[in-house]
Amino acid sequence: MLSFFVTCVAKAVLPLLGVEQPEVHTRPAQAAGLAPAPVSRARQREEDEPLRTAERQRQEARRRQEAEAARLREEKQRLLEQQEAQRRRRQEDAERRRQDELRKMLQVAQEKQKEQVRQWRSLQEKSLKQRSNFWCPVCQETVSTVAKFHHHLMEVHQLGDDHEDLVWFGGRFRCVRSCGKTWKSHRVLCWENEEPLLPTQIHPQKCRTCSTECFAYELLCPDCGKKVPDECLCEEEEDDETEDDEDDEEDDDQEFRELQEKSLRTGKDFWCPLCRQTFATVGGLQRHLTGPTHNVEESHSLSKYFGKFRCYPGCGGCGRTWQSALVWCLDNDEPLLPTQVYAQKCVGCQTECFAYEVTELICSNCRDFKSDCTCNGRANRSDDDEAKPHKESLCARCKYLGEPCWKQAFRDHHSGADLSSDDDSYV
Repeated sequence: MLSFFVTCVAKAVLPLLGVEQPEVHTRPAQAAGLAPAPVSRARQREEDEPLRTAERQRQEARRRQEAEAARLREEKQRLLEQQEAQRRRRQEDAERRRQDELRKMLQVAQEKQKEQVRQWRSLQEKSLKQRSNFWCPVCQETVSTVAKFHHHLMEVHQLGDDHEDLVWFGGRFRCVRSCGKTWKSHRVLCWENEEPLLPTQIHPQKCRTCSTECFAYELLCPDCGKKVPDECLCEEEEDDETEDDEDDEEDDDQEFRELQEKSLRTGKDFWCPLCRQTFATVGGLQRHLTGPTHNVEESHSLSKYFGKFRCYPGCGGCGRTWQSALVWCLDNDEPLLPTQVYAQKCVGCQTECFAYEVTELICSNCRDFKSDCTCNGRANRSDDDEAKPHKESLCARCKYLGEPCWKQAFRDHHSGADLSSDDDSYV
């Protein structure tokens, strides 16, 4: 306390006497003797080393715990995946066994049905040979005589001559119980059954010798004259011919589509889908369609499409490009393209051109295609909805009608509307 008091008095009196106070480079607490001397950095590091070691040990223990927790989570996830895979395999095995059982049951049922059909077929053949115990394929009943079986078909099932499933066959007859006479006929009226059953004969024929009513013991195909249904292959040949005809039609349509696309690209050899003729120029096809040969303006309905044009550079054109929402076409069946009827002239070189790309119009209200539009809005293809005037001097249909062709489209869309104005802004 005494040293602290002396220091304070010296600090207060020495400035008044004009004596400079010596600088003290120690901290106030150290100068007063209240704090220990500073410790060196090496000693401080030695003292802090246990703390840093303990902190490193805690961090290492924390990392080991996190790694162990992650390993446990991965192990748990792997076990769950294995259990899920086992559960799926059990389900697949159960489903496979169930499918196998169903397949076996179906096979057994099909075999039973085939066996039953074979029995019915044998009953049919036996009854036709022995002329007794005739089996009805409609109700699976057995009738003893020809007359009763004919009465059963006509009265119970109403298989008269006007029935829609009756077909004429040929047949070989044999009078079994009486004279044994054999004959052949081309007029055996039958009701067609499903394979492999024989067609059911409706009307018997009488023997010329003993007048005994008989059914044909063997039916013949009216086309090839072979036994029905074992030897006749007419239906299979017809199916093959039908498939070949369909393939040929598809090939022809694809070839015609390629001709259309090639003509629109090159600007020559245009193909008419109505009569399959080829024309060298745009004007030739246009005159052919609008002339007396087809007269599409009156005999066909024309539809508007959006088209992209390019003046044919290979046919003396300038290569200029433009677009139009008034491309008048005939609607062809797929896969053919819509047939363009009227061409448009290039504003630069006055060359008549068809659009090289034709697409369906888009409604300006709902932005759907015209075929899908339900708002009854005006159909155009201007994405920015910017109306542009239609140049009548360059449009072939405007010249043909003697008025702007957009008025015809407007008239078709709004029947009874007033078209007296001369506004040409409809595109």
